[in-house]
Amino acid sequence: MTTYQLTVGDRLVPLRKQLVDRDGNPVDLTGSTVAFRMVNAAGTVKINNAAAVIESAATGEVRYDWAAGDVDTAGEFWGWFIRTQGGKTEHYPSGASFAVLIHPAT
Repeated sequence: MTTYQLTVGDRLVPLRKQLVDRDGNPVDLTGSTVAFRMVNAAGTVKINNAAAVIESAATGEVRYDWAAGDVDTAGEFWGWFIRTQGGKTEHYPSGASFAVLIHPAT
């Protein structure tokens, strides 16, 4: 499992991922929208389906630009991207999530 790490308040480097299907093939995002969702270990929603940027539809490359309120709390979070196409959704990574670790500022 991939863990994305940053420090409280850090917003300069966006979260970038390539969305792939269960076989590891890039997902074609043409005609889709993508959102990002992140929850803490207790299941409390920190980011509720905020718009993500599709950087390359053909290769499934997406980006989420952090807002100030997204990175104001240290802790371990779980995130995933949600693709919507034709009114239907699919979560990536499929059947799982990835870790986001926000370290306290020192």
